[in-house]
Amino acid sequence: MTTISKIIKEIWKDHTLLFNKEYQNALSMDLEELKRIIKIDINKNLSYIHSIDSELFSEVMLPSIGCSHRLNNGDLCGCSFCDYVSDYIVSMAQMNALKAKNKNEYALMMRYAFDQSRGQSPIASVAEVLTSYDTLDLEEFPQELFEMLFKDKDLYSKKPFQLEFETRASSVTLEKLEHWKQELPFRRVMVRLGVEVEDEWMRNHWLNKNISNSQIIAAVKNIHSVGWKANANLLLGIPGLTEGQAVEELVKSAIWAYDIGFDNIVISYLGRVGNSLQNYLYKYFAHNEVLNQAKVVNGEYTSLQSIFSFFIFFEKVYTKCPDIINKIGFSVFYTDVNKKLLGKLYKSLGVECLIENAIIELMNFNQKRDPKRLLDIKKKLEESPLYTWYQENILSSEINNVHETMKLVVQELAKHFWPNMWEEVLNKFITEI
Repeated sequence: MTTISKIIKEIWKDHTLLFNKEYQNALSMDLEELKRIIKIDINKNLSYIHSIDSELFSEVMLPSIGCSHRLNNGDLCGCSFCDYVSDYIVSMAQMNALKAKNKNEYALMMRYAFDQSRGQSPIASVAEVLTSYDTLDLEEFPQELFEMLFKDKDLYSKKPFQLEFETRASSVTLEKLEHWKQELPFRRVMVRLGVEVEDEWMRNHWLNKNISNSQIIAAVKNIHSVGWKANANLLLGIPGLTEGQAVEELVKSAIWAYDIGFDNIVISYLGRVGNSLQNYLYKYFAHNEVLNQAKVVNGEYTSLQSIFSFFIFFEKVYTKCPDIINKIGFSVFYTDVNKKLLGKLYKSLGVECLIENAIIELMNFNQKRDPKRLLDIKKKLEESPLYTWYQENILSSEINNVHETMKLVVQELAKHFWPNMWEEVLNKFITEI
């Protein structure tokens, strides 16, 4: 077991106990009673299942058994930066029990969730996202579910121009893609892959993704071989790194994703959420002297990436690879936490209007593809009081080596979790580097 897996299991241990308790409880239920309870829960969470709805774009996240990588056979672990499930542990346990009891009933329940949240045979948006956590994983998305959704061609009354779904690169095979292509009634399909970073060691020994570069390259090749498009999700804000280090990693990652042939490259802002490592660092280490000196934490702003980092990234990647602007896009930046904390900072510095304009330009870039507008905003940001704050609080790190920063983070986490054996944990991590 890698050191990061050991740490993530420790962070998730309370939820592991809850999941297994609720799973056993659900297994002991009568099938009809379990279905009734799950349906009540689905109807309480329709806004989560169907989170985005417009004529151009709609998104449905099916309430499945959860990501197999996170489930880890009931010993919850998974990606260090991710947490979509801690608020839905009971629901996830119940869906696992339902699938264990009857796979067809599991498939029916997922179709019920779609129909309740999206409507029966709705008119599709131009682009429809219909996904689970790892849509090509047969454990989470079995053939019974595929047929329930797509066999009768009645999911939408009017087909979308594009269907999108998320999956792990390790789940992509040519056989699965050819099967889906034969059955899906859609003109265009985009497969979203969580690449996160180009550095394979960092992806697997720090982000705990367990995906190799060769698997990603093979997935892109196979997706293209059936005439579909491949989308790479990359992270701005790697937990436990300084913001400057995270920007440099993102630049390398974006150029690599471009070079291996991704059709779309989306820069995803990594905020604080649930049991994610970045949120754990905020909750328990925001004022840690060692990590504060290294600029890994910064009080209430810990694990919140400044909007300035988007523009620094963009200038660097555009300078090195100008053609990348035809493929790159930005995800939503202004989360609720950002509004509350960073909004307060921006107000104190008198740059609220400038920041609002910067966010608008980032979102507009996805359609307009005008690099000059982003570079102009960056210049204005550099002339504002925000740049002084950014230099003093974000960039003035004494540590330039990413592995040295990681060692400090593991050291402090090990002291927190295993005070009597922290050196052993740290030394194990050092052997992995």
